[in-house]
Amino acid sequence: MRKVLSLVTVTLFLLLTGAPFAAAFEMPPPPSPPPPPEEINWVSLMGMVQTYNGEPAYGLLKVEAKIGEWARAFAFIAPGETVQTINETWHHEWENFTYSFIFIKLDNASIVELNYTGLDDFYVEGLWSVYSVTISYVTCGDLNITLVPIYEAVTGNLIVSGGWSIFTMNISEITVDGIVMHVHYFSAKFVRCDFTDIGDENGEEVNVFDLMVAAKAYGKVLGMYEYDQYFECDLNGDFQIDIYDLLEICSEFEQP
Repeated sequence: MRKVLSLVTVTLFLLLTGAPFAAAFEMPPPPSPPPPPEEINWVSLMGMVQTYNGEPAYGLLKVEAKIGEWARAFAFIAPGETVQTINETWHHEWENFTYSFIFIKLDNASIVELNYTGLDDFYVEGLWSVYSVTISYVTCGDLNITLVPIYEAVTGNLIVSGGWSIFTMNISEITVDGIVMHVHYFSAKFVRCDFTDIGDENGEEVNVFDLMVAAKAYGKVLGMYEYDQYFECDLNGDFQIDIYDLLEICSEFEQP
């Protein structure tokens, strides 16, 4: 009985004080990816970047592809940062902040295949561009985004291995090691996918739930608290969830 009361007391203390549960309880390991179907035609993936050039980093990766035809992919990477430091960058709408990161985008895919090298689950090769991005947010929503090209149209590939659990991006000028799915942001789909189908993990069409999710995330900018939780709503990869994302969802409404 004393043990039960002690546990309840500790739990209430953590809830009331806002102390992180991670300090008292060990986080469970990331889940295994869902088993893929026998025939895969579509792939939609999201993950959290954990290292950059072998060093700790924070970032987000999104991939959508039709096997043998085309692929879209982009990643935001902040070397030396963690999800904790990102979420402490900005808390209130009256606070200004400036945040810098690396933006990597697939411009054109030449190879989009499964088990292409014999060692991978999924392989994308093509031309990529790399940018240095700085976001300056001024009170009441005045947002300034500056993109400076680092490399443009350079060759590279994205390799998914380890049973759809390990993501490595190799670009001819730089290397991003170990882009690994994270438990809170893990998503793998093997059905017809679309960046606008975000409200239901099991759904295959855009509906009112997708619009509701995006509306709740409206105004979030990379570097703001909780942007990472709504990353899927940033449909065009412009570092913010805005009216254009909502309009894109509406344009696909009720489309399977």
